[in-house]
Amino acid sequence: MSSPFVMKIAFYPPTAKNQARNSAHVQYIATRPGADRGELSIEDELEPDTPEWHTKYMHERPGSHGLFTAEEEMPDLGEVQKELKNHNGIVWRMVLSLKEDDAVRLGYTTRESWEKVLRATLPEAAAKMGIPESNLRWAAAFHQTKGHPHVHVILWEKEPKRTRGVLSHGERKDIRKIFIREIYAKERLALTAEKSAVRDLIRDTAKRDISEVLKEVKKARIEIRALNGEKP
Repeated sequence: MSSPFVMKIAFYPPTAKNQARNSAHVQYIATRPGADRGELSIEDELEPDTPEWHTKYMHERPGSHGLFTAEEEMPDLGEVQKELKNHNGIVWRMVLSLKEDDAVRLGYTTRESWEKVLRATLPEAAAKMGIPESNLRWAAAFHQTKGHPHVHVILWEKEPKRTRGVLSHGERKDIRKIFIREIYAKERLALTAEKSAVRDLIRDTAKRDISEVLKEVKKARIEIRALNGEKP
């Protein structure tokens, strides 16, 4: 039986070959077929048919790329590629995946939903690797692949500090827990609310049952006293 949540992590030491591969990889995940490239949302920001509008349209039009980062605005893919090409530290690549029915049930079928998850979790996940948020850089792209929608994440340090690429069993376990906690947060809250409601129902039912029993006991006592000629 396959796990509903899959996390794969690999690392790439700073060799010239890996630097080129990392630069090519970020372009691939951002532009390959199936990458969610978001919606065009510039109409309300700029006057149509102005030079500024056309410049922003050419840069942010749907179909340009599907990359997103810790920042709200769309990143410059070329700049990210350049940064990775010149990065002299370790680069980690992750793939986070859900089965399609779980993704639909939990609401993780869009780029926007994964943006929220990663922005909420990656700083904490990186901290488990000894990387503070102030030194964290990452980029990601969501792929709506039939059967297993997934997100590719590339993570690196602004200033290379960590010298060990491989993650310990404890680090992997902690990072996995962070992602699962956030991804399943709504479902967990719903289950908690359901358990609380059931517990309250059982408690209230028990109270009512006990109350009825006490009434019957009191009634029986009165009847016994009456039979014995005693006052109720």
